[in-house]
Amino acid sequence: MLDVERIKQRLSEKQLTEYRLAKNIGTSTAHMSRLMTGDIKDPRFELVCKIADALDITVDELRKKDE
Repeated sequence: MLDVERIKQRLSEKQLTEYRLAKNIGTSTAHMSRLMTGDIKDPRFELVCKIADALDITVDELRKKDE
């Protein structure tokens, strides 16, 4: 599962919006919104890699750790 809070943190740190991230990785804003709200539980690995690259973090940092 994707760690949405980590994405939000990196967006803030990099002064990016969800809209800009969506455009940078080549996905729709609607798809990004569904991802960020948790409607998409299991995103494609390719998309996760693109998000990680755009946010300058590793894929592992985007993985939500079980508590």
